[in-house]
Amino acid sequence: MNEPESQATITDERTVPPIDPLPWDRLVAGTRRSAWASCPRRLFRIRRLRALALRMVLRCEGGWLLSRTARELFRDHHGVQIGAYSYGVDTGLYPAGVRIGRYVSLGPGIQVFLRDHPLERLSLHPFFYNAALGLVPVDNIPNDELEIGHDVWIGANAIITSRCRRIGTGAVVAAGAVVTKPVPDFAIVGGNPARTIRYRFSESLIERILASRWWEQSIDQLRVHLNDMVVPLTDEQHPLLKSCALAH
Repeated sequence: MNEPESQATITDERTVPPIDPLPWDRLVAGTRRSAWASCPRRLFRIRRLRALALRMVLRCEGGWLLSRTARELFRDHHGVQIGAYSYGVDTGLYPAGVRIGRYVSLGPGIQVFLRDHPLERLSLHPFFYNAALGLVPVDNIPNDELEIGHDVWIGANAIITSRCRRIGTGAVVAAGAVVTKPVPDFAIVGGNPARTIRYRFSESLIERILASRWWEQSIDQLRVHLNDMVVPLTDEQHPLLKSCALAH
């Protein structure tokens, strides 16, 4: 296996390719919906009962890893899309406009910011750009969007600023990192501001993993590969990468 690249700064946004978004049904494929969740789903419309309703939904449908109804509630009421088997979104701050891929691990205390205070204006105060405060009729600083790829790990208390619009598939964001630029696929970043520490795999292996799109499979489909999923990945052939190697 080639030595990973290291000590590079986070790549400029123009050189980080966009994530090909999955349609909703494929994003949440493999999750569960229970008939028992219909009652707490209706309760979720009452703001003061939302925390209780969400707990009831999660209990009915096997928790965040598996609940489809919880994902629909976050999509419809909070504007946040969450892929199957991803977890931890309920322990952080995720505004509308965040899209999270499949198999994503989110530590507690993560904060995502999708807009900044206006440095070029006379005042930085949200009175003058946030309609919710009652002074301006409409928001005059739009929110950006954030796309988090598949099988990403973001550590506790990381801060994602509005200049980061993409965290690539397979990437790792260290605990407490302050991310100010897009993160490439399979990069490990950390620090303030976050910089690339190294890449998890060689460039050729990264290409094969991305081409495999293994994260689109359900956990039941992946069970047959369990022995290969619990050991370090090397350049030697992995069953899920065989067809990709033939293509190369």
